[in-house]
Amino acid sequence: LVLELKDVRKGLSQLARNPFTLKHSFVNLELGNSSLKSVDVISNFPNLQVVNLSENSISDLSPLAKLPYLLKLDCSKNSLKECLDYDVPVCNEESLLADGETSIGSMLHEAKCSFNEISSIRDLSGHRFLHTLDLGNNQIEKIQGLQNLEMLTTLILSNNKIGMIEGLEGLPIVNLNLECNLLTSIDNLDKLPRLEKLYLNDNKIGALKGLSGCLNLREIDLGN
Repeated sequence: LVLELKDVRKGLSQLARNPFTLKHSFVNLELGNSSLKSVDVISNFPNLQVVNLSENSISDLSPLAKLPYLLKLDCSKNSLKECLDYDVPVCNEESLLADGETSIGSMLHEAKCSFNEISSIRDLSGHRFLHTLDLGNNQIEKIQGLQNLEMLTTLILSNNKIGMIEGLEGLPIVNLNLECNLLTSIDNLDKLPRLEKLYLNDNKIGALKGLSGCLNLREIDLGN
């Protein structure tokens, strides 16, 4: 099913004033479990802030590049092969002077991308305000593309194929879920000084060496 304007209007809710344009518009869109394959028409609603596209058959999120105020996205249980594969334009001096364009790029804070077909994590620097990212139940083998997410506090990578903890050095992660992977050690976790909650059950970890730098760690789940 291809998304049409009438379908979008049915899913709109919560009238609010845009803090940048001061115009009133609907900011929530609920399209979960709607048998959708394409969401191209969503680009006609640039003021959306919360979008639920879960439980569909969507494979392309590029229309979301037209939603500069998007804060929360649920695209879980779809057919995505790439992680947040869209880039919101960022204004430069030339476009600011010519068009009055003030876009600062993606404002996305929370993204649920679990239960898709994602095998690798692209460079997510364009989504620099992300603080919660759920990539559980995919086919990811390597942790990468997250190095510039300086606000990331919750990262879920459970039920993937990850064999090594890497690519997270210095990030402000508080909650880290790596359960049900292929880990044999917990190397590099000492480079997450703000870590408080750690989930590692259903891995192949033989020893808990490498937590000396996690001074704030107060909960660890090893399960099996």
